[in-house]
Amino acid sequence: MTQASFARRLAACCLTALLFVAAAVPTADAASPWIDPGDRLLRRDIELLKAHGIVDGPIATWPLSWKQIQRSLSQAEERLDRPDVPAHVRMAVERVKLQMPQVQDYRSFDAIASAGFTNQQRLVRDFGGGARSDADLRVGIEGMAGRFFLRASAGYRTDNPTGRDWHFDDSVGAVALGNWLFYGGTVNQWYGPGMDSALVLSTNARPSPRVGFQRLDPKAIDLPVLRWLGPLQFTFSASRAEDDRDDFDHPLMFHTRLSIEPVDGFTLGLSRGLQLCGEGRRCSFSTIAKALGAITPFTDDLDNTGDVFDPDEPGNQIFGIDMAYADTWGDYDYKLYLESAAEDSAGPVMFGAATLTLGGHLSGYWTGRGLSWKLRGEVSETQTNRFFGIGKNDRFGVAYNNFVFTEGYTYRDRYMGPSIGGDGRLFTGELSVVDLDSRFYYLRYRHIVLNGTGLEPRTAGQEPLDRIQFANRLSRNPERINSIAAGVTLPPTQYGRLTLEARLFDDKPNTPGRSPIDGAFELRWTYGF
Repeated sequence: MTQASFARRLAACCLTALLFVAAAVPTADAASPWIDPGDRLLRRDIELLKAHGIVDGPIATWPLSWKQIQRSLSQAEERLDRPDVPAHVRMAVERVKLQMPQVQDYRSFDAIASAGFTNQQRLVRDFGGGARSDADLRVGIEGMAGRFFLRASAGYRTDNPTGRDWHFDDSVGAVALGNWLFYGGTVNQWYGPGMDSALVLSTNARPSPRVGFQRLDPKAIDLPVLRWLGPLQFTFSASRAEDDRDDFDHPLMFHTRLSIEPVDGFTLGLSRGLQLCGEGRRCSFSTIAKALGAITPFTDDLDNTGDVFDPDEPGNQIFGIDMAYADTWGDYDYKLYLESAAEDSAGPVMFGAATLTLGGHLSGYWTGRGLSWKLRGEVSETQTNRFFGIGKNDRFGVAYNNFVFTEGYTYRDRYMGPSIGGDGRLFTGELSVVDLDSRFYYLRYRHIVLNGTGLEPRTAGQEPLDRIQFANRLSRNPERINSIAAGVTLPPTQYGRLTLEARLFDDKPNTPGRSPIDGAFELRWTYGF
């Protein structure tokens, strides 16, 4: 029996066992202080409630605290009782409440299980996530006791490119102290308002082991000046990367994000990613201070783009800013947003090499059919300073690459930012509907450009040293790919929750001179009991 055959049989046995357990045990509420990224329908409902002024505070930092949602719905109870509240808004409230923890102190543990199967991993890994291998299985327990939360999770993946089949992703321990939650574990995070791309930190890469903290409820701080910022969310995490990199083993990763809502419906976010240290490199307090100092416009010797080759550069750094506005327009609700992220450059211009994402959606309710519909679009340009063909085009191979950390802004061979990496473009158009039975259907079109500049791989030792350029890690040659996907997520039952998706695309990475048409399917099952 081959290893692949054994893995498939093991996956089938695990799924059968999980289904047997699920059939015998009723579902229960998850015991968690926050909402992990990955549930597209839940995020859609929360964004709908945000546009209607029911949810208060920034909602573009994931995990998203349940305490914020609980407080917002509690404050809006009287308003929700009014007859003028649209039917699809009421249904969204009910779906959110079904997933919301009902008590603060569980004193018991719930079991969780999930299984994902696909014949081809996603090229674009968006907010909704997806299977990371042909068979992606996970089981665990989680619970809350007073201010403490624990989730112990173990999983198995077949045909994993990194060769690490067994994993403990999504395991975390946390404690609430006042309005702060301190945690440690392998936590998935998503920074920014984008659905298809997050330019600083996304769930494209596996979650690395990290420690961090964030505010539980992003309510306004009642102090002079600070109260003008409105509701405020802040999060920080520090992690340690893998030990089998081609540049430096175990580099440190720091991520931080501040988001505020100075005006109802308008959110401003600032994000930061920092990669430094590692075995064989200096990692003192002064090194970290020097790296942090590169965010100021007053330094002229700290460069992150390759304009000035300096092997003593403290680290690889990315800074992002995003803005979003959500509101209603008659019977419709809408959201507009943008995000820009930049590699630090030498001199006073901090945004020396910037990427850009623009997006928005319009949604409403078809009363005659009982359908809540949403039409959205998003486009990301990761060829720095290009801005969709308008800007100056002189920064090739810069985004998510670095001349010190030659594996770039990655963890286990996957970009920690957008899944397309640098020198690419991603356009998404999607129509989705939710029916009266909470079935979530979607039809999506994507146009993907990989390695649009056609750079060949280079190393930091090659000439010229004043302009180091690297290739996109997904494709050694330029590729333009069109894809169509259709899927459905069924409402939770006593047997769990099921998502099905089919994809068709007209090209693949690393196929110069030909355009092979191919298809893929994906099945995901989740259950809590």
